[in-house]
Amino acid sequence: MPALGLLALGMAYAPQAPERRSRFDADAAPLLKKYCVPCHSGKSPAGGVAFDAIRDPRAHASLLTRAARNVSSGTMPPSGAKQLTPAERKTLIAGLESAPATPGSDPGRVTLRRLNRTEYNNTIRDLVGVSFRPGDDFPSDDVGYGFDSIGDVLSLSPLLMEKYLDAAEKIAQLAIASAKPLLVRVDAGEMPDTQGNRAGDSGGRWFTSNGSTGAAFDIREVGNYRIKVQAWGQQAGPDPCRMAVAVDGKVIETFTVAATEGHPTVVELPFRVDGPGRRRISVGFTNDYYMPNAADPKQRDRNLAVDWVEIEGPIGPRTLPPSHTRIITTPGSRDQWAGPMAEVLGKFASRAFRRPATRAEIDGLVALTEKVKARQGTFEEGVRLGVTAVLASPSFLFRAEPTDAKTRELNGYEIATRLSYFLWSTMPDDRLFALAKSGKLADPKALDAEVDRMLRDPKASALAENFAMQWLELRKLTTATPDPTLFPEFDDRLRIDMAEETQRFFGAVVAEDRSVLEFLDADWTFLNEPLAQLYGIPGVAGREFRRVTLSGTVRGGILTHASVLTVTSNPNRTSPVKRGKWVLENLLGAPPPPPPPGAGTLAEAGDAVRGKTVRERLEQHRKDPNCASCHARMDPIGFGLESFDPIGRRRTQDEGEPIDDTGVLADGTKFQGPEALRKVLMGRKPEFVRCLTEKLMTYALGRGPSAGDDPTIDKIATALAKQNYRFSFLVKSIVRSDAFLKRRGDGGPTKR
Repeated sequence: MPALGLLALGMAYAPQAPERRSRFDADAAPLLKKYCVPCHSGKSPAGGVAFDAIRDPRAHASLLTRAARNVSSGTMPPSGAKQLTPAERKTLIAGLESAPATPGSDPGRVTLRRLNRTEYNNTIRDLVGVSFRPGDDFPSDDVGYGFDSIGDVLSLSPLLMEKYLDAAEKIAQLAIASAKPLLVRVDAGEMPDTQGNRAGDSGGRWFTSNGSTGAAFDIREVGNYRIKVQAWGQQAGPDPCRMAVAVDGKVIETFTVAATEGHPTVVELPFRVDGPGRRRISVGFTNDYYMPNAADPKQRDRNLAVDWVEIEGPIGPRTLPPSHTRIITTPGSRDQWAGPMAEVLGKFASRAFRRPATRAEIDGLVALTEKVKARQGTFEEGVRLGVTAVLASPSFLFRAEPTDAKTRELNGYEIATRLSYFLWSTMPDDRLFALAKSGKLADPKALDAEVDRMLRDPKASALAENFAMQWLELRKLTTATPDPTLFPEFDDRLRIDMAEETQRFFGAVVAEDRSVLEFLDADWTFLNEPLAQLYGIPGVAGREFRRVTLSGTVRGGILTHASVLTVTSNPNRTSPVKRGKWVLENLLGAPPPPPPPGAGTLAEAGDAVRGKTVRERLEQHRKDPNCASCHARMDPIGFGLESFDPIGRRRTQDEGEPIDDTGVLADGTKFQGPEALRKVLMGRKPEFVRCLTEKLMTYALGRGPSAGDDPTIDKIATALAKQNYRFSFLVKSIVRSDAFLKRRGDGGPTKR
């Protein structure tokens, strides 16, 4: 019988390497039974972890790996429990680590992934070349494993599909100019009015008092345009009627309208359009006159009548938008339709689908445009319909990777797509497409070279905007609400500055290929004057950000950024619990379990709060046995940051009492203040590096980690230490892994 008899009594083992099975049974099982099973067993095991339920160690590889990390860090067994001797601790760690599966045995499989909002906007920017950001109007993306790029949660609702269809039509309209100049006339009687003036009996708009009316026109091309307005007046008083014409609320010109009924006048004025979009053109009556007692009845009331408003253009030489010439590279006409259309839409669909479009797909698009030709539409209108169809296609909206019966290597286009959305949050560029076509992306040297190139590209800022802001939970900063009475310095501008500091810092680590350990303990950051004043750092003037040394201060690394300190606080006080939990989850990869049923909350009002520091209130809270074990892990870390208030300023008192920023970790380590806390974290480099590796790998793959990933993550984290912890090596290691370059077949996944 195996040594862990309680765990495996009467159960058969799944196949496993004999030496690994033997080592687990001999080294880990007896110590687990002695030190862990007493608490981690039964129907309500501590932390929800039951070691007595283990039958096959390989099936619980992830659990045992986490257990090894907790034992290694001293987190387990918890303070107050029976402790392992140093020799036993070493033996247990080795035995637990012998259980995981062989690296690369399961590359995993990503669920069909929809583009999230950010990826959609960026892809439209790079595919079409328009500044329109339709994704901003889409419903928020769901989040899984901390990121909004996880295939399992990126569902497609009917509302979102409607948004996609509307966006596809608008993008195609903005991107492709019409073959014929715009000429649109709108009856003024159909336009809404600001003052209740009525529509004319025979059309048009009748102004009996000062007011305006207008309509919006979709203008797709840059160039010179002409506005025409037909109007006449019921003249009265010393002056003729006056009419103002405005574009987007700005008056372009004011005209005298001396014409009378039956003899209207047409006025016209030019205006320039420097970018496509909707323009509102309005006309208004500006000099109403009413003298009911005038001797001449015809001189008693001055009114303006506007019949219609017309816009025409571009006038003269046309300047086609870059998006138009990017898509229509082969001109066509009604006489030359099918061939040019197939070439234009084939190229566009291949870029949009991030792979060569099939002959059947191209033929289907061309057949669709024949409907435009049949109704006497232009070639450009046909292309516009084809582009709309491509942008509404699942092949564009989803990143598909077909599954074979067996595990397979990804092809060049699939690798290029994974790589570009990982590092840039957008589609592959021309170089990646060329390498995908040539098959060179399968070469590790070529892959490394592309990573270096892409990390130097400005589009790599997407890693800071999307990965870092989600890894560090800083998107919560947009909804943070520090009490304005207690913290009047905090406003929306400072909120933006806080986020920018962290994004610039992360971006510098990426661009300069610095050590990832600087996330924990860098002696520099980026500040502008408002943030420098918040931090108490002199010599920084103006709103422009610049690199600033933190030498001589207690700050260092992301943990002392105001952004992090703000999102881990409550509106009116600090929260050592939130701050400690944040460190455990995002820096050490050891999140505490959810609060057990019956766990209370920290009192926020009444006698239990009055005159007590946050630390004193937490100490009272921890007397509840339901809360003690988890708070013993979180609170000490948070106490080390108590010298920072809820918006990240330094402070020396809380409720009139001196700040106590000492902490005692579960393994008995004592420290005081943020500087000492950083040293503690630097002493746990393996845990931080593994946590960062797992987070970045999850983001890169678009799926949650599995047991099959654990050996790969451990291998990368170990190798990173030998490469001076350079960020580029971390990225290259993920990109070269089987998890990134392969896809599991139809066989079942390895559970974690």
